Amino acid sequence: MGYRDYIERLAFGYNDDNTCSAISAAMALNYLSLRCKRQFLPAEWMASRRHGITPASSDDVKTAYPETYALHRYLVEQCDLTAVSYGDRITVPFRQFVREKSPDKGIDLNWTLFPRASTIISNLKNDLPVLITTTIAGEHSFHTMLCYGYRRSAKGDMELLVHNGWYGEEHTLRDTTDGTPYQKETRLKKRRATYGYYFTIR
Repeated sequence: MGYRDYIERLAFGYNDDNTCSAISAAMALNYLSLRCKRQFLPAEWMASRRHGITPASSDDVKTAYPETYALHRYLVEQCDLTAVSYGDRITVPFRQFVREKSPDKGIDLNWTLFPRASTIISNLKNDLPVLITTTIAGEHSFHTMLCYGYRRSAKGDMELLVHNGWYGEEHTLRDTTDGTPYQKETRLKKRRATYGYYFTIR
């Protein structure tokens, strides 16, 4: 629900240091704060809508979206959600962030190896996005992404709708009415998901 406004149209950190896990966790915290009307993020770190040019550097994000930049860097530098994180290297930093900075402590994150399609679908149907980490997956290899939808292909394969966490015109679309940018949808075969991360809201 509300994925266009709560995910695709919002700014996110700039991944020039392989910190895709921090970017994906930040996106999920923004979505769940907005969707659940809960304050899982400090108000000053809530992401704003994308506007203007597509950022081409971390400095561009810092200038245009300072709240997004601050959240991303806190997750990386203070919570150690660093490069090529997976498993406990995502959930432990996430819990540290909740303890230290989340005004609403009623959120948790757990991980599993080889996530089941039925569990991913169940979470998505309950408006809970899922984080996934791949291993070998072409251009998305060794990458953590926010999953917020799914479909069956014509061949019957389950495909996940993911936000790849990358800026760039090749990943950006623009609203036909006012030209504002938003993230292009990316589809990834479910079998590429090696790790899955599930949110619990209390």
